[in-house]
Amino acid sequence: RALSGSPSNQTNTNTEANDCTMFELVGSPDRYQNISSKRWLSNSHECDWAGVACDELQQTTALNLAGQNIESSLPSEIALLPYLRSIQLSRNQFFGTLPTEVGSMRDLITI
Repeated sequence: RALSGSPSNQTNTNTEANDCTMFELVGSPDRYQNISSKRWLSNSHECDWAGVACDELQQTTALNLAGQNIESSLPSEIALLPYLRSIQLSRNQFFGTLPTEVGSMRDLITI
């Protein structure tokens, strides 16, 4: 299954890397549990996961990670979601600086 922010013609190896991107963001699929929906890294399509919004092409356009008690820096792998326009990070414990790769995300409007 391909991450919805990625082109659909990627290989299985890239799919596994994209799943790792989501794992990097939350640390564990069980951490994202305050919103009733499908858990991250489940067998459901990423567009069905809690806090993930997609466009009509099933490309990830928004992530809502607000209030998930995440204690981490934002991973550089966030840039592997090229169609991401918005990411909500409030009410967490993110630290450090934004990865330089965020600068290459031309569609990102809101952090």
